[in-house]
Amino acid sequence: MGDRLFHNHTLELSWGTVHKTIAGYLDANTNDDSDTERLSIFYDALFKLICGRKEKLSLNASVLIEITPYLTSNKWLIVKNRDRWKQVEEKLWQASINFRPETPNLFEVILSALSITAFLEGRVAALKKVVGTILHDKNLQVDARAIGELCSNKGWYQNLPSFTLNGIVDPNFVIRGSDSEIRIKVKRILDILAFKIDQRQDWLSEIVNEIILPIMKSALTQEKYQIALGLESELCKVYLKSKETEEHYNSAIALWAPMMETAGKTFYRNLGIPTNKNNAPKVGFFIHEASSLSHIQLMYSALEGASKICPRHFYPIVYIFNGYNEKLSSDLDQIGVETTWLSQEVAPNELDRLIWLRERMQRDQITACVWISVTAYMAFAFSMRLAPTQIWWSAKFHPNCFNNIDGYITCHNTGDYNVQFFGREWLTIPIGYRDLYDDSLIEPARDIRNKFNKSDIVLGTLAREEKIASPDFLSTVVKILKDNPNTIWLYTGREDHPMIQKYLDAANVRAQSQFIGWVNTKLYTQVIDIFADTWPLGSGLVGTQAMACGKPYVFYHGYSTPEEGRKGLMGALGMPILQSDQENNSTTIKLNQIFK
Repeated sequence: MGDRLFHNHTLELSWGTVHKTIAGYLDANTNDDSDTERLSIFYDALFKLICGRKEKLSLNASVLIEITPYLTSNKWLIVKNRDRWKQVEEKLWQASINFRPETPNLFEVILSALSITAFLEGRVAALKKVVGTILHDKNLQVDARAIGELCSNKGWYQNLPSFTLNGIVDPNFVIRGSDSEIRIKVKRILDILAFKIDQRQDWLSEIVNEIILPIMKSALTQEKYQIALGLESELCKVYLKSKETEEHYNSAIALWAPMMETAGKTFYRNLGIPTNKNNAPKVGFFIHEASSLSHIQLMYSALEGASKICPRHFYPIVYIFNGYNEKLSSDLDQIGVETTWLSQEVAPNELDRLIWLRERMQRDQITACVWISVTAYMAFAFSMRLAPTQIWWSAKFHPNCFNNIDGYITCHNTGDYNVQFFGREWLTIPIGYRDLYDDSLIEPARDIRNKFNKSDIVLGTLAREEKIASPDFLSTVVKILKDNPNTIWLYTGREDHPMIQKYLDAANVRAQSQFIGWVNTKLYTQVIDIFADTWPLGSGLVGTQAMACGKPYVFYHGYSTPEEGRKGLMGALGMPILQSDQENNSTTIKLNQIFK
């Protein structure tokens, strides 16, 4: 086909035939004069097709995005046609900025321009173009997250050279405008860069160090504290939870805690010690979300126990930053604990709520503030001095990154009163729960269990999705499923984590697993046969619930290397407990005797 068209010195292309036509030119040899001339004719026709009449852009963007990799995969094609590609590139970017309904699909136009710029000028230059285009108009209707997903899946974000904030956008432009405008711009940048919890750790670290932290510093320099608090929240939701280990939390929080502490001191004023009520101090307990998560249930159990002591050692008030939970409200009310719901008092703005919280604690004459577990906003808030005494009660990790904490408490079932993490001494209290088992759920649990074959072994991991999405743990789970075809694995989460799906699909064991969502753990600990805990971060409340149901609780306790970790749970679950004759298995009998 190519030879015939070459002899005629003509080539008519259409968007419907361009794929077929390209095939006749892919094996062209640029050292051969005739091939070079054939390709010249081909490109004449191609650019005529793209630019249309009178140099006006006329294209099928969805086809162009598909053929661009073919046309730009060989360096000589770029060199020989750089000026023409440059014209097309400029027209595409202009079309995306001046997008109108009659223009071809905006998403495809942007992707086409992105591809051409990447081949002409490199990936960083292309990112700068797409970020600038999408930030140009806050009302631009484009799916930045979809662009980020595509770039990530195509390997764009691997070994990206000279990747910095200045390299892709002017930092001053990002933090210019109202808070809402800045939030939109920051979100679009992070969406384009595919900043999400299941990304590669090295890429997340690059985004944090080269993009987010510089924006935070710029925001704090200009006293845009709300923007910095919002970015810290995003860091905690994505980067912090991407690797649930003590070491990661300690090193990650150290990246932003010092600057947030410095900012918080801007609001600092000396606080007088309030008058105690009936010679007992008033203690404020701060939690981020109104929920039934285990650290909140731990707090409730402690307050319930304290309410039975007479005379009271302290008077508690619980301050809840976000949301409302009817059951939590009722439970706290029944044990005589006063509750303040900030969402009912202040607009959803982190800075305004923290300032309001500080003033309210002063008015309530709070002697000590106990911050419960989650670290978001704590560096800033404690540097403002919420109370004369400030205590952090961590039910999870123990980073040593803060300078305005007067006392450290953690949950630890140990004979020692104190433990140390990263050189910091923590006072320990034992983990205590009530009402771990609900006998009213026996029948519903039996109904769910009956949906599986009696010979099936139902393995359960009831935890947050980011805890389950641990490579070592998932590698072990899929091996267990492959080695034991009669085993079903139930797992939970607010959403089905992509990494979990990836491991199950790669091992071809998706049919042996079920994502059951965010469930009543008291119910499902009665449904499952064995509780398989996660590592490196294990569970607290749910594992205890499983044991209260008399179910074998299998975990790996402490490892220092990934190799050792891989042997942990695999060694435990690889025992005869996973054979079909479960009821008569000696290991199962012993485990049930122990855990009952």
